[in-house]
Amino acid sequence: WRRALPRALACGAVLALSAPAATHTQGLVGQDTAELRWAPSSGGVSAYVVFVSRDGGPYRSEQYTPLPRARVAGSPGETIRVRVRAYGVEDGRTLTSEASAPSDPIRFAAARTGSAPPASLPAKAAPSLQPLAQPTSAAEGVTSAAQDVQQIPGFQFLPPLRVETSGDLDGDGDLDLLVTLGSWRHPLALFLEDGSLEHVAALPAQNGTTSALAADFDGDGTEELAFQSTHEVALFRLDRNGRLSPLRRVPVATGARLLAADLDGDGTATLVTYEPKSGRLVELLAAKGADFGSIRPLHALLAGDFDGDGRDDLWVQARPGPEAEIWLMDGAGGFRVSTVKLSRAPTAAATADVDGDGRDDLAAYDPTSDELRAWMLDGGRVLSERTLARGPVESVQRGDMDGDGLDDLLLRAPDGTASALILNR
Repeated sequence: WRRALPRALACGAVLALSAPAATHTQGLVGQDTAELRWAPSSGGVSAYVVFVSRDGGPYRSEQYTPLPRARVAGSPGETIRVRVRAYGVEDGRTLTSEASAPSDPIRFAAARTGSAPPASLPAKAAPSLQPLAQPTSAAEGVTSAAQDVQQIPGFQFLPPLRVETSGDLDGDGDLDLLVTLGSWRHPLALFLEDGSLEHVAALPAQNGTTSALAADFDGDGTEELAFQSTHEVALFRLDRNGRLSPLRRVPVATGARLLAADLDGDGTATLVTYEPKSGRLVELLAAKGADFGSIRPLHALLAGDFDGDGRDDLWVQARPGPEAEIWLMDGAGGFRVSTVKLSRAPTAAATADVDGDGRDDLAAYDPTSDELRAWMLDGGRVLSERTLARGPVESVQRGDMDGDGLDDLLLRAPDGTASALILNR
C-alpha cells in the first residue's frame, strides 16, 4: 500500500507544498508498517522530515530521510496521519517548506485468522534498545533502574541519521543535535525543545571532516562546534539558519583523538588531544595548555567532573578491560591519580551524572551481559552500580534531552538506531 503525498515546488527562499486531495481512511489489515512515497521537492533538498500524528495526537517528528519515501510503523487499532516538510540549503541559508496537508488517515487493523501480510509491506524491526523489564539478580550486587529510565516515544531516525555531537547550540537551554545523512556532505542541526524537534537547519557540506565536538569554547554560555579534519580543528559558531561563523583554526597531528574539557573550572572548554604517533597527551586552546606527557597505549579517554569540584577530570584507560585511572585536576595545572576497577569490561562509554549527586559517573555498554550499565563514582571510588537498559549499544553520549537541567543519555545501536534514555532521579 502506498499513499501519495503532495508534490513540493520551490518558491523563492521557501519550498511550498500544495494541498492533497480529499482524505478518507485507508485500512491496513495484518500490517504494522505503512510504506509512504511522495513526489520529490524541486530544488536542492537536504532532507525530508516526516511528522506523524497517532490517534489524533499532536504531530511529532519521527523520521528524517534524504529520499521521498518512508516506512511508518503502527500498532493494531492505531490510526495515524502523516505530514512532510522539506529542508535544503542555498547560499548559506536554510530553505524550509511549509508542511504538507495531512495525509489520509491510515488505520492498522489486526490480521484476520489465517491471513498473511502481503510481502510488499515489510514488518518493522524490534527496537534495538529496550528499558529493562526485570531487575538484575541481587546476587550480582547491581541495582536495576527500570523505573528510572524512559525511552522518548518517536525518537527514531529512519533511515538512520548519525548523531555526530550534541549540545546547546542556540543558548535556549535545550539540547540540540548535529547529525549527518550518510556523510558530511549533508550535515543537519536539529534544534530540540523538551526532546521534540522544534527547528531544522541544513549546514553547508563539511567535506574532509572526520568528527565533531560541541562545547563552550569562548565562555559565552552557548556551545560552539569544532570540526576535525586530517590536519586541523576548525571552530565555528552556528546560528539557527545553519550559518557557520569561523572562530579559529588549530593544527593537530594526523589521526589525533580529541575531547573537550574544562580542566580549570573557568567555564571555558579547551581541547585535550592525544597524538598517536608520539603518544603525547596535551591541552590546546588554553593560555598555558597542560602537557601530560606520553601515554602508550591509550584505549579510552573521557572527561567528567568525578569529584564535584567544578573542574573536569580525565578518565584514562590504557587497555581494554575493567581497570582505568581517574586523573583528578587540582586547578593549578596538576592532578592526582586514582585507580578504578570496575566489575565488567565495558566498551562504548560516556560520563554523565546518572544519580544526580553533582558528580559525574560512568555509563557504558557491557557486551558480556548485553546491557548498558552505570557505575556511580565519588572521585576515584566506585560507590554503586546500576543497570540502565539492554543493548546492543555502539556509542553513548550525554545530554539533557528533556530540559530539566539533568543529564540524560543519547544512544546509538550498531544498526544506526538512535534512542534517548531519560534518567529520572
